[in-house]
Amino acid sequence: MNAITTSLFIRLGKAHDNLMVDLKATKAKLHDRCLRILCELCPDLDRFGADALLKKADGDLKVAIVMAHTDLGQSESAMRLAEAGGNLRQAIG
Repeated sequence: MNAITTSLFIRLGKAHDNLMVDLKATKAKLHDRCLRILCELCPDLDRFGADALLKKADGDLKVAIVMAHTDLGQSESAMRLAEAGGNLRQAIG
């Protein structure tokens, strides 16, 4: 069941490299999880850099990841993600 769910979430763009990335940092626990995922997917970022980037992305983890991989601003990254249908791999590809 877990493998089926994971593959479905990857196809839907909710997971990337087996990590749930369709998250918004709305509470402290989610904010911490977003920071850990952002640091894992963007190894050049330390926790402080990841926190600053997540704030610039208005707490949207997928937008923050696109920003980190493309050096685009928040609105451009959100637009790029929307054009990719929410698929993170396409947006940063």
